[in-house]
Amino acid sequence: MVKTSKSLVASRALTYSGRNGKTHITIHETANTDPGTGAETHARLQQNGFTASWHWQVDDKEAIQSFPHDVRCWHAGDGDTANGGNFNSIGIEICVNSDGDFTKAVKNAAELVKKIMKDEGIPLSHVVQHNHWSGKHCPTNLRNGSKGITWNQFKNMISGSGGKTTYTPPKKQTGSTSTPASGRVESKVNGLRFYNKPSWADKDVVGRVDKGIGFPTIVKKVKVGKGYQYQVKNSKGATYYITAADKYVKVVGGSAPKASKPASKPKPSNGKSGKAGKLKIVGVSNAAIVMSKPDRNSSSNLGTVNKGSTLPLNGSVRGKNSSSGYWEVKYKGKLGYITGKFGKQV
Repeated sequence: MVKTSKSLVASRALTYSGRNGKTHITIHETANTDPGTGAETHARLQQNGFTASWHWQVDDKEAIQSFPHDVRCWHAGDGDTANGGNFNSIGIEICVNSDGDFTKAVKNAAELVKKIMKDEGIPLSHVVQHNHWSGKHCPTNLRNGSKGITWNQFKNMISGSGGKTTYTPPKKQTGSTSTPASGRVESKVNGLRFYNKPSWADKDVVGRVDKGIGFPTIVKKVKVGKGYQYQVKNSKGATYYITAADKYVKVVGGSAPKASKPASKPKPSNGKSGKAGKLKIVGVSNAAIVMSKPDRNSSSNLGTVNKGSTLPLNGSVRGKNSSSGYWEVKYKGKLGYITGKFGKQV
């Protein structure tokens, strides 16, 4: 069992109101990958008055509690909404510090979640990603499977249903080993998203593939909204959906299948479409800089946006050289990036 300890930030807890009996548990990953930034460091960060807040932080050695469960913390990115994640969920940060064992940290988090579920009467179906509330791409590694564990495998750890803890991306294959009927689909770009259902919504993204990587089997082509996706299978037979646009993918060792009947349109969450909405500029004196790429050390400046202004929001990315990540926005017809702490999704 993971070692748990309490380090309550009592003085700050008095400034928060909350709901007795939380209904959900929200899983995050820390954006800080620097050495020495484990659970104790993040607990101390909250003691020092950090603007965001969460109930627990867990690493490969221990889990530390910073707030009682009935306190409302600010971690879900959905503001002061009565039905939202800040008001109704217990926030857990999984540490991804480079000198720690991420796999062990995830296993410890699963044990912590099981304990909280039992203590608070929260069902497994109400253990959700940060992405569930605000559309942010978090917990990033679990969503991508990029550190050996997928979100579904994490849920299996909690439920005790087993499942391997090592994620193996689909292997690149030559055309001669592809399925003759339709070939394989291969990405032309890095970071191409794929989905667990025929959808374009951020909440349905389960991973990304880089250039030259793809899926060995194309099942069929389906219409999704105004575009098309391929229903595909990976090397283990799991089914996913990926864009069929020639700009982003190519079919290797076969011909692209014709589209089947349109797939049923997935119901939007809370009446919203798959688009991320708008970003409001906050946390700056006058204006925020819009960068050409998510790396403030090597990008060029596209311009500035005044405090309080809004921009169309695509989503969020981890990028480089920013502990708060970056917001991806539309700026004067181009993609631009704004440091995470200077924006708020609205």
